[in-house]
Amino acid sequence: MNASIKGRLGREVASVAVPLDKIRGQGTPTSPVLTFQLYIDFALDGLPSSHALYFQRLRCRLHTQKNEISVWSNPHYLDIRLFEPHIRINEVPAIAEFPLTCRQIETLEGLRKGKDIELSLWFYIETLELVSLQTPASRQIRHEDIWAIAYQKEYFENLRMTCPSNIWIDQVLPGLGYGKIHVVEFPAIPLSNIEVYGDAFTALQQAQNFHQIGLYDLAVGQCRIALDKFFQHVPDPKRPEKMIPVLNLKWINRLGKATYDWLNEALSAIKSDSNVVHHSPQRHFSQFDSQMMIAITMALVAYAARYEELFSANMTNAAG
Repeated sequence: MNASIKGRLGREVASVAVPLDKIRGQGTPTSPVLTFQLYIDFALDGLPSSHALYFQRLRCRLHTQKNEISVWSNPHYLDIRLFEPHIRINEVPAIAEFPLTCRQIETLEGLRKGKDIELSLWFYIETLELVSLQTPASRQIRHEDIWAIAYQKEYFENLRMTCPSNIWIDQVLPGLGYGKIHVVEFPAIPLSNIEVYGDAFTALQQAQNFHQIGLYDLAVGQCRIALDKFFQHVPDPKRPEKMIPVLNLKWINRLGKATYDWLNEALSAIKSDSNVVHHSPQRHFSQFDSQMMIAITMALVAYAARYEELFSANMTNAAG
C-alpha cells in the first residue's frame, strides 16, 4: 500500500510504501510498541534547477476510523538531500514506532472483534526547500554551493489500510506479549476420559481457541459452558418458586461439607460472571479478563477432577 505526498507545487516529493506483512508488535505487555516498516521514494520533480530539497524528519500518526485511538510515532530522522532536478532516491527504509498502552491494545482488540482491523496512517515529512545563492541558471548545481532556506514545510498525507487478522494475530499480538497462551501446570487429570468432564474439556479447548484469535467474549462464554454439568437446580431457600443452580449435591459426600461449600461458591462466581456474555450485549471482556477466567476455570475443573479421581480409586479399593 502506498501514500503519495505532494510538495509545494503539487508534484509528488515522496511516496511511502507500507508492506502489510512487515507490521510487527514489539516490547512487552507493560511497554508495547506497534511498528510499521516503511519504504520511501524521494523526488525533486517540479522545482527550478537552482532549488534543492532537504528531507529532515518523518513523523507518523496512527488512528482508528472513529479516532478511538490516536497516537504519534517516535520521530525518524531522514537526512536526505536532493540537489539535481528530476532525480529520485528510491526505497529508503524507515521505521514508524508507535508506543502504546495496555488500554490502547485492549481498545484495538475490542474494535477488531477477531476480524481485520481498519487503521489510518498519517505521514508528516519535515522538509527544507533550499535555493542556491551562487549558481547561475547555466551552471550545474553542486553540493558545495552556498544555500539559503527558501521554505520550511511539513508535507503530509493519509493512508487508510486494513491489517488482516492473520497478520495481527501471528505478528502483532505475540510480539506485544498478548495472544500468547501462558502455561500453568495442573495435575495431569484425563478430563477428556471422564464422562462428566468431557464437555468441560471440549469447552476449555474452545475457550483457548477463541482467546487466541481475540474473541474474548466468546472465550469467557465457553468457561460458563465448561461448568454446566457441575450444577443442578434446586429451589431457592428464600423464594421456593424460583430454581437456582448449585454445585451438584453428590459432591458433599466426595469433598466434605467445607470443601463443597468453598467449591460451590468459587464455581458459582465464575458461572455468574461468565453468564453475562449471554445476557448483556453491553458487557464485554478484555484480553486480561479472558485470560484470567480461563485460568481460574481450568484450575477449578482440575481440582474437582482430582477429587473425582481419588474418590473413584477409593471406591474401587473398598469394593475390592
